[in-house]
Order: sequence, then structure tokens, then C-alpha cells
Amino acid sequence: FLIPSKGFGFYVVFTDLNESGANPRESLTTFLLDTYFPAAPVQIKNNDATRNSLHDYEGTFRINMYSRSNFEKLAALSMQGTCKANGNGTLSLTQFGSSPDTLYSARKDLFRTRDGGYVFFGRDKAGKVNRITVAGSVWDPTGLERIAWYESNSLYFFIAILVFIAVLSRLIIGAVNRIRRKHKNPDTAAAMPVALKWAWRLSGIQSLLILLVPVIGVIGLALTPKPFFGIPTFVFMLLNLLIFIGIIGLFIACLCVLAWKGNYWSKGRRIYYTFFSVAMVSLAWSIYYWNL
Repeated sequence: FLIPSKGFGFYVVFTDLNESGANPRESLTTFLLDTYFPAAPVQIKNNDATRNSLHDYEGTFRINMYSRSNFEKLAALSMQGTCKANGNGTLSLTQFGSSPDTLYSARKDLFRTRDGGYVFFGRDKAGKVNRITVAGSVWDPTGLERIAWYESNSLYFFIAILVFIAVLSRLIIGAVNRIRRKHKNPDTAAAMPVALKWAWRLSGIQSLLILLVPVIGVIGLALTPKPFFGIPTFVFMLLNLLIFIGIIGLFIACLCVLAWKGNYWSKGRRIYYTFFSVAMVSLAWSIYYWNL
């Protein structure tokens, strides 16, 4: 940290957070600056001239410092923020699950926080807001980029719930059928394609494979010595299993189309298999998007 006008600077190095969770970088920097260079309270005044254009800044944003080429992209799940216009001419910026910050307009595309921070909204060539830069604290400036609806965390949370319901319902239906000893499907026709005869079993196998993912994860973490360096072996096992699950999900969707086209099974079973197929295709997309 440098303050050239005062001829003052310091460098903070620490190895880890202490037991209380306090961050030495933030606490020490704040202490030094408040003690030797106290600043007058920031007077924040809202510029009402931008009140009518506040909806331009609304959207979902994600911090731009994350991996885009491997499974470490999953870390971006915790880096999402939302910006919404308030009814009083201000904005609310919620970053990464923290409490919302109220933004007061200083001029077009530039806002101030109550503690004196700066929030700048950048635009693309078409004039649409596509990025945010947050600065003015003891931390380095943070950049965020606007993300589309299909990149939002809420979509993948919904997909997770959808897959959970599909897997749970499939296992319950399978268990009920076994209790009733329905070894032979009454809907099966002699002329039914061989692949379609295995479609129902394949959905059960897919459900068991999905359940196997958290089991491998828990056992792998328990058996892996700590601390560890590099990528543990069980992670590679999980990644390969997820790829296999994604491929089976696409194949299940193809079988669903075949069932409707040939009018096989009962209508109720076809509707349920369609629901299961949608969940599996959504899961396959999630595996692809998050580089799993």
C-alpha cells in the first residue's frame, strides 16, 4: 500500500487466517490508515439525473477471475452478484451472498457506496451495461461481468432439484415394482426395439450412478491424506463418472423420442420418462457447462 503524497507505504505478508477468522490484511491496513491518516466522513449525495436509467444497470454479474477451461470453474458458483434498482433512485448490489450495498449515483455509470467505495458500470459498443468495477477499499479492484440467464446460479440450483426429484422418484417406482414382483413390463410389445426394452432399466442404472457420485466424493475425502497437493485420484474418478452420466443422459433422451414416435408404453409412462429425460439432458448440459 502506497500513499505517495504522504511519503508512506507498507507491505503486508501473512500465511493464513487466525483462529478467529479475522483477516490481518484488512484489519492492519484499516488500523494504520485510520490512526495516521484519518479521513473525514464521506458525504454521499444521490444524483437524481440518472433516476430514469437505473434499470439499465440491473442484471446478474459474476466476478471475472475464475477458471474457464477446467472443473475449477465450479468456484464461480460462489462469485455471483445481482444488481437491482430501488424505488428511491438508488441501486442495490449484492455480492457473493453478502448483505446488499446501497449505491448512490455520482454521475452516469459511476456510483458510490455509503463507506466511500466506487462502483463503475462499463458498457459494450452497443451501449449496454456489461461489466462492473468495484474499488475504493483496502482490497484490489474487483471486476464483474454480466452473465446470461443460462449461466445464473438459480438455473443450476433448479436443475439440481429437478435431478434429485427424478432420481428419487425413479428409485421409488423401481422399488414398488419389485415389491409387486412386476418382472415383466405389461406395456412391452413383441415388436418393440431392443434398445427401448432396456430404456426403463437404463433410467434405473442412471439413477444409481448419480447416487454413486456423492458416495465416491465422501469416501474419497475421508481416505485422502491431508494436507494433499495436486488433484486426488478420486476426483479423476468422479470426473470420468460424470462424463459417462452425461452421455447416458443424452441416450435416454433419444430413447424417449423413440417411445413417443412408436407409441410404445402407456401414456403415463411416456410422460414420466419425458420428465426423467428432461432432467438428464439438463444434467448433461450442467456437466458440459461447468467443465466436468
